[in-house]
Amino acid sequence: MMKKHGMTFRLKKFPQSTDHLIFVARAKYHMPSGINVPAYLWNVESPITVRFPAIKKDEERYSEIFTYSKRFTDNKKYFYAPIPFQYDKAFPYCPDPARKTVLVSQIAGLHKYGQKNELYFLRQKSTEWYVRNHPEDYFLYGKDWKDFKKTLSPKEQEAFDRVYHGYIPRKSDAVIKAKFILAYENGIFDGYVSEKIFDVMAYGAVPVYIGAPDIKNYVPENCFIDKNKFQTEEALYNYLKNMSDEQYYDYLICGSEYMSRPVHYNDPLTVFHLLEKEIFAPREIFYRFFQRIYHLFLK
Repeated sequence: MMKKHGMTFRLKKFPQSTDHLIFVARAKYHMPSGINVPAYLWNVESPITVRFPAIKKDEERYSEIFTYSKRFTDNKKYFYAPIPFQYDKAFPYCPDPARKTVLVSQIAGLHKYGQKNELYFLRQKSTEWYVRNHPEDYFLYGKDWKDFKKTLSPKEQEAFDRVYHGYIPRKSDAVIKAKFILAYENGIFDGYVSEKIFDVMAYGAVPVYIGAPDIKNYVPENCFIDKNKFQTEEALYNYLKNMSDEQYYDYLICGSEYMSRPVHYNDPLTVFHLLEKEIFAPREIFYRFFQRIYHLFLK
């Protein structure tokens, strides 16, 4: 494998005789040089990490671009394709709240972009509040939090050491221990609904969500807690801390039923690994993907 321009190219899968190529955009739009066949781009990242819409020189490289953003869909160059995911575990799944060992957890790396509509700052702000006020009720997982620790007082650093549990390879191991998970998107963009909220419901916790303003078009509002409804971290904390078991079960059941419903190929819960495993895909794989999942027939 080789990484270039932020994208992963599986060179051993490069089809020498293909006449169509698919690229999954996770960092930049650049494609390798020497590509002389029609290429199609699928954008699955927010504008925080991948500029969108593409600038003209990048746009011209692709025959068609598929995106989660209905705002830019024109059915000429840009076509709608929601971000899909696949979960291998069986549903429904409602764990016993009494077995939960922590009230709130967050699983996120510390990033600093400073761009419009980004939410990285909120991940840090929430962590700062819990470290200073209720470290006993908070677990933090993820990379690159050392610089944040340096900004804290000696007493707060001791509290941070108690809440911070480093990088965790399997997100499910952290989710299953917590009653609530802070599921903050990278940014606030219509249609950009990543794996974050689905991961939480999939492994038996309740998401505290902020991100896509149109999230209720994708996930029933009774399945998650909308952080926008709380003006302060303290107000949210009090709501979570004092929630009855009955109300908590209602959230869990809603999430479990949503995740266990029959999967339709044109919604976000589908087989993402088809393109993940085939960055360079022969035409038959390309056509099969769009015919089965998005019902788009490219001529």
